[in-house]
Amino acid sequence: MKVKPIKCAISGASGYVGSCIAKYLRNNKCVVYEMRRNLPINRDKFIPFSLEKDIDAKVLRGIDVLIHCAYDFSPVRWKRIKEVNINGSLRLFRAAKKADVKKIIFISTMASFDDCKSLYGKAKLEIEKEANKLGAIIIRPGLVYDDNAGGMVGVLNKLVSLSNIIPIVNKDNKILYLCHSYDLSKLIFRLCTEKTNVSKPIIAASEKGLTLRNILKRLADAKKKKLLFIPVPYWLVLLGLKTIERIGIKMRLKSDSLVSLINQNEQPDFSATREIKAVFRPFSP
Repeated sequence: MKVKPIKCAISGASGYVGSCIAKYLRNNKCVVYEMRRNLPINRDKFIPFSLEKDIDAKVLRGIDVLIHCAYDFSPVRWKRIKEVNINGSLRLFRAAKKADVKKIIFISTMASFDDCKSLYGKAKLEIEKEANKLGAIIIRPGLVYDDNAGGMVGVLNKLVSLSNIIPIVNKDNKILYLCHSYDLSKLIFRLCTEKTNVSKPIIAASEKGLTLRNILKRLADAKKKKLLFIPVPYWLVLLGLKTIERIGIKMRLKSDSLVSLINQNEQPDFSATREIKAVFRPFSP
């Protein structure tokens, strides 16, 4: 008997992480529907979606798995972050339940934990709580990378490409955990196709963490470059980024991203990752 392919809807499929997951799922015979604000002329396999608007549950009818990656980084005030990202996510989850979507996978972040400092981490934590009530599987990726890294690793790689002299905050001794996009996508595929009962968030990252300085050094080694690090006070960099944001200049590195980098969870719980035997390679640019 012919087995029907799994139908997956991915919010944020045009973003770095979402696009990696979508590509992997398609390559493994899943039917992928991209949920996005701007639809192409050919709207086959696309679902209209915006975190700022209500979503009709009818558009999710027949979907087996919802993978929620979407997050809008443009709001910088907590009130607006809550209106867009938290409330928008909750509307999506409720629509999925109403449409009888069999499984919900929420892509959170390792920046999300009790007493986290960044607004991004706090917002994801609030979404996690609601997702958990609905029986969703919660994934907390580390810094995602690959040969064409986007996200924070992409920002760091660009910085190394531009100069041998790197300003680095004087709190760069925090351990960061990294996740190859292929390993993350492989995990998502497993969760889509297998029955997995996990009550805790799954950390998607290698347990071999690195400091920010070591990550930059490895990125430089891949380019055969030598770096000169110039220590800069954390508060000064943070103040500078916030000032730039208030002026309205858009930067790839945001002040809240810096807060996330410097205020990491010092005791991440990898127990769920070990329980399902998910494997993540050590960082190698």
